[in-house]
Amino acid sequence: MNTKPTITIGIPAYNEEANIGNLISSLLAQKTDSIELKEILIISDASTDNTVEKAESLNDARIKVIQKEKREGAYIAQNMITAMSDSDILVLLNADILPANNDFLEEISKPIVSNPKVGIVCAEMIPAEARTGFEKIMINSYKIKQRIFNDINKGHNLYNCVGVARAFSRKLYKKIEWPMNLPEDAYSYFFCLGRGLKFIYTPSAKIFFRTPSNLKDHIKQSTRFFG
Repeated sequence: MNTKPTITIGIPAYNEEANIGNLISSLLAQKTDSIELKEILIISDASTDNTVEKAESLNDARIKVIQKEKREGAYIAQNMITAMSDSDILVLLNADILPANNDFLEEISKPIVSNPKVGIVCAEMIPAEARTGFEKIMINSYKIKQRIFNDINKGHNLYNCVGVARAFSRKLYKKIEWPMNLPEDAYSYFFCLGRGLKFIYTPSAKIFFRTPSNLKDHIKQSTRFFG
């Protein structure tokens, strides 16, 4: 009898009390006809708000929450998640996003399940509805860039390997270790290709994200990206 491939979801989080409950609830409600959701690992990077309490309030044995005492960055949390997971597929998610459909987990896992040469799969990012005029500008800018990126090798390229929502095959995530002070999403892309595995962009798996709502947040984000 065939068994379903198992999925671990890993979520590094820092002060995400506003969204973490919605995200976990959405993940628990996902279709799992072809996969088995084994666990959801939340690594709180020394959050000072109610991130941990919100996550622990959802009564499901698959949810595991770890509160770090010292803030060290997402790369440490991701290395903790890869060490803790033993599933066939690891799905790494940012804590401030939401799946846009109830088959997100199945769709982002499908390329790995169907092709053992696939190491990483990334989802399509959809900007959430704008609340400010500045967000409208950011959304239009993002859509222009996305059309350009999707024309490069049918979307299977570095620019679409974005850290907010990625699925990793076990053969890849058990080998990768994120170093300090590098763009971790680009690092994962080149690590994947360097091991002879494929990167796949799959627009059938969709997530909502929010763009910066003002110029100050945009400058802060852009400075971090350029750095």
